[in-house]
Amino acid sequence: DRDQSRLDLAASLGISHGVLAGTDRTLEAVRAVTGEEGARIVIEATGIPSVVPQCFDFARQGGDLVLLGSPRGAEVVDVTPIFERVHLWRPHCSVTVKGAHEWRLPFYRTPFNRHSMEENAQAIFALIARGKLDLSRVIDHVVPAGEAPFAYERLRTDPGKWSGILFDWTAA
Repeated sequence: DRDQSRLDLAASLGISHGVLAGTDRTLEAVRAVTGEEGARIVIEATGIPSVVPQCFDFARQGGDLVLLGSPRGAEVVDVTPIFERVHLWRPHCSVTVKGAHEWRLPFYRTPFNRHSMEENAQAIFALIARGKLDLSRVIDHVVPAGEAPFAYERLRTDPGKWSGILFDWTAA
């Protein structure tokens, strides 16, 4: 992440390693945890397009890069080095890029998909029921659904104070 308070929250929730992105020491911090090999899974959650090409440096050969962040702006980039990182078998290459936005999943389980929105909801509710997922630690604002544009703007401009939003649909 690019916000230290979010990394602190992640650590308090049991995430063992988070790295402050976008600094001249980011690669060094990743390598301090993973060694020269790189990380098996890299999650890009900043939504800053210029960060994506850097993420390949963090991944190990044959690793996964998960694009979780929603793009916030355009980035003009030469895609040839990115294709090399996906297709070639050498250190920090042969990286599989995966999208992580839920709307790309089917609503219901099928024999042809590994995941569905239905299964994700069941898994989340099961974690909550077993006391393994405490959402009160990650929801910092409850906002009427009609104020979604305002809330998303706050996520973008003030990530230290806005990180987890619950939309209240009762007035919608």
